[in-house]
Amino acid sequence: MQASSQAPHRATPWPVLRNALVSYMNTHRHNGVQGFVEMDVTDALAKIARAQKTLRIAVSFHAFMLHAMVRALAAHPTMVSYRHKDKLISFDDIDVLTPVEKRITHGGRIPVGYVVRGSTEIARHLRDVTKAREALNERTVGPRE
Repeated sequence: MQASSQAPHRATPWPVLRNALVSYMNTHRHNGVQGFVEMDVTDALAKIARAQKTLRIAVSFHAFMLHAMVRALAAHPTMVSYRHKDKLISFDDIDVLTPVEKRITHGGRIPVGYVVRGSTEIARHLRDVTKAREALNERTVGPRE
């Protein structure tokens, strides 16, 4: 076989801006849990496709996953609680930190954290909007077969 003239990877300079993030993370206590999760998303993608067809709106996989996570956390409130001295601090509402890509100069992108505040209320609102939209589609288009 003949060797390819292109390298199997592309090297780019380390973004200087990331040094600030690394320095910040190194100055704080490391309390993050690390792990690896693998899951089959076939059913989720099918549900997204059905929702897009039924509701006639675009639904991103990222939004679907955040919505599913918030619903699971709302069902298990101890997962959004923590211990402070001799008390258990719990929250009625859930804030979700999610990474999003931010464009920087020269066309690059960096991941930044975005906090979705009031996620429980947003999930409740989405559920109400979905039910209303389905009812509207049912009246205008007719029941699905």
